[in-house]
Amino acid sequence: AAASGAGASTPAAADAPAAALTIPGAFICPITQELMEDPVCAVDGTTYERQAIAQWFNDHDTSPLTGAQLDSDMLIPIHALAARSKIFGKSTASRWGGEQQADRSRRD
Repeated sequence: AAASGAGASTPAAADAPAAALTIPGAFICPITQELMEDPVCAVDGTTYERQAIAQWFNDHDTSPLTGAQLDSDMLIPIHALAARSKIFGKSTASRWGGEQQADRSRRD
């Protein structure tokens, strides 16, 4: 179930900082559902974590999202997104004492 931003002002949310954190969807790999550190764009136009899509391409020649046949397994680095994702991850770690991982906020 998706977390609502409205719950962030409740006392319970204050006691559970990860539950109040919302990670922008552009920073999330559709394969791993985690914060991307090395985002790349595949020929399907979707951005993935490099390691996850490379592993996918070891066994598939299709898009992991649509199942459509892909003409190439070429990956293009998305440096601007990588920089923003890194800044987001660092600000999240410092905000929560460095112990909470940002990807855990989307679970439950």
